[in-house]
Amino acid sequence: MEHGCHHCGPVTIDAKELSDPKNLTNHSHKRNIRNEMLAGKKPTECGYCWKSTQTQDRIIQSSKSYNWRNKKITSDVSIPKYLEVSFSNVCNLACSYCGPSFSSVWQAEIEQHGAYANGHNTIYNKQIPNNQENPYVDAFWKWWPELKDNIEVLRITGGEPLMSKHTYKLLEQSPNIKITINTNLCVDDKLLDKFCNAAKNIKRLDIAVSGESTGARAEYARHGLDYKKFLYNLSVIQNRLPHAQIMIMSVYNSLCVSTFEDFLKDVKYRIPTALLSVSRLETPNFFSHQLIDKDQKLSSLEYVKYNFGGEAYYRLKNIINDEQTFNKTQLFADLKTFTDEFDARRGTHFNSTFPEIKAPSRSA
Repeated sequence: MEHGCHHCGPVTIDAKELSDPKNLTNHSHKRNIRNEMLAGKKPTECGYCWKSTQTQDRIIQSSKSYNWRNKKITSDVSIPKYLEVSFSNVCNLACSYCGPSFSSVWQAEIEQHGAYANGHNTIYNKQIPNNQENPYVDAFWKWWPELKDNIEVLRITGGEPLMSKHTYKLLEQSPNIKITINTNLCVDDKLLDKFCNAAKNIKRLDIAVSGESTGARAEYARHGLDYKKFLYNLSVIQNRLPHAQIMIMSVYNSLCVSTFEDFLKDVKYRIPTALLSVSRLETPNFFSHQLIDKDQKLSSLEYVKYNFGGEAYYRLKNIINDEQTFNKTQLFADLKTFTDEFDARRGTHFNSTFPEIKAPSRSA
């Protein structure tokens, strides 16, 4: 699947188009959308930009310098200067707010036990297993000799990219490209050592580490995580890859509010130069931070302001202050339906792990 913008949904690429590997990002759907734009039409999937600025030009919309170079108005082939790639959904975690599209552990669970009663993870994009032949990955490597001479920024995500052999192949062949790796950073010592050895020659390296809570709460929210191992691995990459910029990617939600500040202190103790990016959890909405009283959420705001700077502070402040219209009674009902089944399948205990999250009608 492919999408050229995160505001547009991903599109399935017909395998028949892969005879030309450039069609990974220039497939027939995208070319049709380009033709509509050139004809002055407004494609529905691009409605976000029309509503916000009345402008649809990706080059004008983006503040990133790589979008401004070699501008060429065409409905034909373009070669991206920024590329985000996921080779598979192979992952060692099954985070409670993730799903089978991005986790092989989740996919295996759904295939064995079925979807959850409230519909979470009922519909998903079934992935080609990491150990099977993948024509889309094959097409990527056919195009790579040309791609690598044009790409300025490459982001490798997953699943867990440190578990994919293709990640290491890319690292070997991309010493001069700015690379960002998304990782849960809870892989075993052997894989972490392999990553550190492969990444040490990358001149411009960002490591985007996922996390937002501590201890048992973190291990529930990001099921399969060992929090002590996570902290240990943070220290390892700080020591072995000192040239890398570490960015903490936090998904703000009800499961992290009570220990968010403690988590950030754990990170800062090990990596004083770490940056922070905070995003709101959009789905599933029954994990919304709005289930927690606002005064509890404000406690970490000042810490973020003085330890991570303005951008992270204002993003978190906007998330906390943006009170969406939710039926909280229904959210708590959906939360109970999900966590009861989650606990039964995984041997976890939501009530005792998150005593701060209680609906008036929910038993202790």
